[in-house]
Amino acid sequence: FQVEGLGLAGIPFDGMDLPEQVQYMTAARELALAVPGVRDAGFATAQPLSQTQVRTLIPEGLTNQDGGSSFATTIPVMPGYLDALGLEVIDGRTIGPDDLVEGATAVAVVNQALADTYWPGEDPIGKRFNYFADEVVREVVGVTTNVSFGDLEAPLPPVAYMPFTQWPQGFGVLHLRIEGDGPTTLAVVRDELLSLDAHREPQNLLMAEGLLSQVL
Repeated sequence: FQVEGLGLAGIPFDGMDLPEQVQYMTAARELALAVPGVRDAGFATAQPLSQTQVRTLIPEGLTNQDGGSSFATTIPVMPGYLDALGLEVIDGRTIGPDDLVEGATAVAVVNQALADTYWPGEDPIGKRFNYFADEVVREVVGVTTNVSFGDLEAPLPPVAYMPFTQWPQGFGVLHLRIEGDGPTTLAVVRDELLSLDAHREPQNLLMAEGLLSQVL
C-alpha cells in the first residue's frame, strides 16, 4: 500500500446499531472528502501492519474435510477504502454503496494472493466460497493488489474484503489519502468528525509513516 500520505483515525461505535454505524461512516467520509487535501477516504475494521481477523475459507465445491480450506485475513470495508489505501483493483470491481443495502448479494473483493492460492491459473471473478461454520456463500467480484496486515517479513497473506454490513464490527478505522501537509489535514478532519458527533472522539490519529516506524 502507499504509506506516504495515508492518514488514519479510529472510531468506536459504542451504542450504535448497524444502520447508525453506516450512516455515521457515510457522513464522516463525505465530510472528510470536503477537507482540502483529502483525495480519497474510506472505512475498514483494520489498519495496515496491524493484527486482523483470520477465518477459515472454503472454496465452493470443497469441504473443510477435503483439505481445500485455508486461512484468510478477512476485513469488512466501506466504499472508498481500497482507493484510500492505494490498492489497485486489477480485475472486476470494488465494494460499492449497493453492496451495503439490506438483502444485497454476499460478495467479496480478494487480493491476488488469495486468488492465486485458491484458483491458480483461473479467473477468480464469479468464484464462490464460504467460511467455516458460516453457511453464507460469497461471490468474488473483484481482485486487488496485495498488502501486508502484520509481519512485514512474512509472505503476503490471502485477504478477503467484504462489505461492512455483511460482517459488521463495533469499530472502524477511517483511512485518508492526503496530499500536502498530512498532520495538519488530519487535525482538520478530526474537528470535522467531532462536529458530526461531539461524543465520538477519534482515536489513534496518525500518519501511516509513523505506524511504519513503530513496527520496524
